[in-house]
Amino acid sequence: MGEAHNTLFLYRASRIPLKEALRQWLEALGEEEAKALAYGRDRCLVTVVKRSGDLDHPTQTPNPYELRAFTECSELRWLCVPSERGTGRAAVLSDKSLGMPPAWQQEPLPIAGTLHQEYLVWGEGTGRSTAPGWSEVGEARIGALLLPLADVARGKRVTLHTVEYLRVEPEHGNTHVYAERLVKLEPPDVQQR
Repeated sequence: MGEAHNTLFLYRASRIPLKEALRQWLEALGEEEAKALAYGRDRCLVTVVKRSGDLDHPTQTPNPYELRAFTECSELRWLCVPSERGTGRAAVLSDKSLGMPPAWQQEPLPIAGTLHQEYLVWGEGTGRSTAPGWSEVGEARIGALLLPLADVARGKRVTLHTVEYLRVEPEHGNTHVYAERLVKLEPPDVQQR
């Protein structure tokens, strides 16, 4: 099992615009930016979230209906609710307690432990970049994907790190994965801490 966390902090808000949810979350974290998976009608973009709540991508303007933004200690999930005119539901999973505004309902959850996982991102480095701090990966089946990572060399792969939170079911004592949180993107040859 992974590090000894004993609490997962969960926050929920409804009828909140994406930009406002992102701004409040990054402010509570004290972070300047985060990375995000932004799911639109016809594609998924990996983008950067600025402290203002704006999404930054070098070639496209993300307009997601669903988004998962993440830092090494927290993740914000947002889902558009079409009937609510530009707002949606948001949830934050965090290893630490955050000073979120009162509109966010807090629920600290006891956990039994964590498991750290790594997944390969589709594609290999192409050696191309469209902007400083960004690299392109690609594969014939999926095309090209820009990642907010500098200098992913040609033929190199990138991993997405996650952490799974384990909870014990109280009636029978079975342990299960309650939630999985995105942590970071990195080339697999980076030395682990």
